[in-house]
Parts: sequence; structure tokens; C-alpha cells
Amino acid sequence: MLRTENQMNRQILRSWQEIAQYMGRGLRSVQRWERQFGLPIHRKTGRKRRQVFAFTDELQVWLRSTPSSGDGLHQEGNVSATRFTTGTKAATFLNSWKEVAHFVGFGMRTVQRWERRSGFPVHRPAGKLGSPIVGLPEEIEQWLSTGPAYVRERLAIQQEKCTGQPAA
Repeated sequence: MLRTENQMNRQILRSWQEIAQYMGRGLRSVQRWERQFGLPIHRKTGRKRRQVFAFTDELQVWLRSTPSSGDGLHQEGNVSATRFTTGTKAATFLNSWKEVAHFVGFGMRTVQRWERRSGFPVHRPAGKLGSPIVGLPEEIEQWLSTGPAYVRERLAIQQEKCTGQPAA
């Protein structure tokens, strides 16, 4: 049987705590996501209290397949496998509007407006406005480079202010 590259690099998360930490959410949130939205969790059989485990590559696929606010309206959303670093900690997900805004270098309200008007790529595991968000840095970078012209213009102006040099 051939294994994909993701399967060869997969990690096993062996408890609800590890899964919640990996997803950057609380324990009850990931348990609710399993019940309500099909988060891919596996259980060992043969024990009274079955232990749970999950594979990181399956969690990534699940997250990418959850509805983002712009699904069906916009064509952006190519995904590659990069990681976002904050200080010394590497993170796969941006788990709040504050983290997403810091990542792109704009205010939270600006980024929220982009989501409503231009299909900025954030995922809502609950699938509706007002629910918690998760951002994938690689999708956000893709959207910023191919998104609406007014966003690219604002990025160029911001880069010019920060570096003193015109954007390429």
C-alpha cells in the first residue's frame, strides 16, 4: 500500500488535551466539534473508558474542508503546508481575530470587513457568523497575494510606510 507524504509525516495525538492543544482550542470545543461537525477522532476499543487519538494530517484535512466564510462566493483558497511562527512557538492555526490581524498587519475590524466583503479565508467550524474562527496562514498569504486589488494596494502602502521603499 502506498502512503502519501502527509501520512508519512503524520503525528499521533493521544488524548483530548493533546488534540485541543494542537487545534488551539479548549477541550470541550474539540469534543463538541467531534459530536457536531465530525472532527476525525479515533477510539481504542476493548476498554471501559475508550482512549481517543487523532492524526494531525486528518485534522488538517478536516479543517480545510470546513466551511470558510467565502466558500462558494470566491475562488481563493489554495493550501500549502507552511507554518506560522510567533516568537519561538510554531503554530498551524490562527485562533482569533487578534492573531489573524497581527499576522496580516492590519486591525481586527479591517480583517473582519475583508471577510464580510471579499471572502477573506477564515474557517468557522460551526459554519455560521459569530462562531469562533480559525485561520490558516498559508491560505491567508495566498488570498493576500491574489485577493482584491484594493487589499493589495493597502498592503503596498503599508509596506512602503514600514520600509521607506516602494513595493515591488
